[in-house]
Amino acid sequence: MSIQQWLIGGQDYKAGVELYQKFGNSSVWKNILSQGETEYNRDKLLSLLTDLSKENHAEKLASKPVAAPKPEVYKPAPEPGSLLDQVKSEWLPLYKRMSFLHTQLTHLPAKERGEIAFEILRLDKEVNQIWKKEKFIREHGQLPAESIQESKAAHDLSTQIGIQKRILNLRCSISKHKKNPKRKEDLTEWVREKADLEQQLKDLGLNTQSNGSKEEIQTC
Repeated sequence: MSIQQWLIGGQDYKAGVELYQKFGNSSVWKNILSQGETEYNRDKLLSLLTDLSKENHAEKLASKPVAAPKPEVYKPAPEPGSLLDQVKSEWLPLYKRMSFLHTQLTHLPAKERGEIAFEILRLDKEVNQIWKKEKFIREHGQLPAESIQESKAAHDLSTQIGIQKRILNLRCSISKHKKNPKRKEDLTEWVREKADLEQQLKDLGLNTQSNGSKEEIQTC
């Protein structure tokens, strides 16, 4: 009979003492338990054999060979060169289209020139976004993590009005937070973006000011 079988069985006192005589470590308790069954001796025998059972279980676990961890499947990171080629294939056709439109701009009638100008602005914005990704790859050897983009649904940057509204929004943000040291990085980005948008409109001979009402201009 094993200690575990005794614990889950009838727990016969005599059989328990024999088990402790065989597996126990304390000669004192071996002597006391062998003197006969009492309520105290029975409780102590149960406690001693329970402890031995736990020790035996722990020893078995310790003696079991530990399974070697499965080797991780190696997934090589894409070479920076291949990533750069991939990014180049994204911006190059856009850049060629933008360059072509630039050459055609002065030869078109005014109405068509305005439409082409806004397409150039849209293409320029897309190319610059891809170039930022290309710069990150050159510096870090990998694609940048996806970031949460600010929603600009209210500022469609493919139209003159949308750009003017975005400029107005940036002016308001700059004015509101220019003395807030916690927004220093945001301010730098807002000033840069505003200057870029204003320069784009100036390059195309377009007005940087919104034609909205005074209330609209004064509202941030």
